[in-house]
Amino acid sequence: MNLKALLFLSAVVSLASGCGDACYLGGVRCDGKLAQLCLSSDGSLAWSTMEECVVACRVLANAYPDGAGATCVDSTEPVDECANVGSACWRGAPTTCVDGYPTLTQPACGQSTPTCAVENGAAVCGAS
Repeated sequence: MNLKALLFLSAVVSLASGCGDACYLGGVRCDGKLAQLCLSSDGSLAWSTMEECVVACRVLANAYPDGAGATCVDSTEPVDECANVGSACWRGAPTTCVDGYPTLTQPACGQSTPTCAVENGAAVCGAS
């Protein structure tokens, strides 16, 4: 099973059960800014850090194309620009939106392409 499928299945169980930090094989969680996955090593289960986030970590229902998981986000709270869209301009830069949170935000649009705009469903930097 690939990692994304494992993260999806474990996040669904985690979201449905409301379990806190109990480590079960394939479980996901955010521990502060750490996106973690519960893995088996030598027969024992332990949380393994998959990614350290710059801003925040959230367990989101649509974090991956095949479903839920722990992922890094670029805002501690959902932002209006990402309401019900997959791509948006946020703080002058193109970003991917997941469950209202900006993720994978690109650098702000530069001098040669100063404005961010959504074209054909994708946020891009374009000429003013």
